[in-house]
Amino acid sequence: MQNKFNLDAIDGVVSTQYNDYRGFVAIDQHGDSRNLFSMCKDHGIDIDQYFLYGMEFYDSEPVGTLGCFRIKVFLIDKATYGQSFNEISQYAGDIELTTKDISVPYSKIGDYIKRVSIGFVDPISRNICVALPEGL
Repeated sequence: MQNKFNLDAIDGVVSTQYNDYRGFVAIDQHGDSRNLFSMCKDHGIDIDQYFLYGMEFYDSEPVGTLGCFRIKVFLIDKATYGQSFNEISQYAGDIELTTKDISVPYSKIGDYIKRVSIGFVDPISRNICVALPEGL
């Protein structure tokens, strides 16, 4: 079975100064029009021109000082690569992403994201095999 997501493109982008820990994040959007597309639109990104490929949420040192997430939005130009998910999926060749930067206050993130789960591991994970507790 093919993986649902290809994370290779952002693996080297998502980082901190030292990358003490690395991991994954999972996000659920609201079932209505409040979603990541509306977040882009509300912050000046033309969602008719771009297909949303992904995002990097980041904050400065110390975390919380700015009161907002800075977000790098990774976009696909629809005029170049296709107008829909299916058209873009069938594009033969590499797709060059466009980036836009926005800021969203912490208090507004819940307007666009319904649930979030973040998991990360210590670098020791490279050197050992583990079994997770039952029920996870």
